[in-house]
Amino acid sequence: MDKKIADKLLEGLAPVPLHISQQQSPAGETYYKATVRYRDTIDIKKIINRIVAKRTELRASTLLNAYQMVCDEIYSALEEGFNVDFGLGRTDLSVNGTFVNTGDDFDPDRHTFAFHLRPSPRLMQIAEHLKGDNYNGPQRAPRPTSIHPAIPEQWPVDKKLGKAIPYGCPSFEVEGTQLKVMGDHPDTGLTLRRLDDDSLLPASHFMLYINHPTRLVVILREPIERGEWELTISTQYSRNYQPYKEPRKGTLRFTIF
Repeated sequence: MDKKIADKLLEGLAPVPLHISQQQSPAGETYYKATVRYRDTIDIKKIINRIVAKRTELRASTLLNAYQMVCDEIYSALEEGFNVDFGLGRTDLSVNGTFVNTGDDFDPDRHTFAFHLRPSPRLMQIAEHLKGDNYNGPQRAPRPTSIHPAIPEQWPVDKKLGKAIPYGCPSFEVEGTQLKVMGDHPDTGLTLRRLDDDSLLPASHFMLYINHPTRLVVILREPIERGEWELTISTQYSRNYQPYKEPRKGTLRFTIF
């Protein structure tokens, strides 16, 4: 299985948005439980496209065919009675149901098998480094979680950015959920505010280039000053494209270094 990596490589991971809800125990005692808010799922085709964009000149179709062959062989090995270590984890097989005694035979009507994933040390390490962020605002409000230069070549070499972008970077990308800017309310749009002096960057200094529910790309017409900044996204976007009457807002603080 995949081994742990240096802890410093996991610094600056985006916090996981949590929703805290009131619960009641069978004894009538009140307690509060956290659940992870909605997270988008990306499929293997998107993973391969990310690989092609970042780290290889191989064609996406080549990688996808290779991946499918590996998956088919994993299934074949499982059918032949092997557990499979595929890096992210190892498959384990368990049996469900009770038996009458030690001589009782397996009965398909009473017993079933189930495959489980035993996470790799590296996968568990990622979970150990994640931090929660209590966000009990509207369920469908914009939720920006990370910011980075829009083009990989603009990233500083060997530097983990976290929520930061370098001075002079001409464009940046914001990732999250419910981000798409839409609606005709006058408050709808993006706002960039410098926290050091509470000044606003004029709207003429930047342009929204890509406008997607999980991804925004902003082009800066000129470099913005170093310091602490806050991005506010105000939108009436809803998944069924029936705009909310009032804009919902989400904010993300980041550093220009």
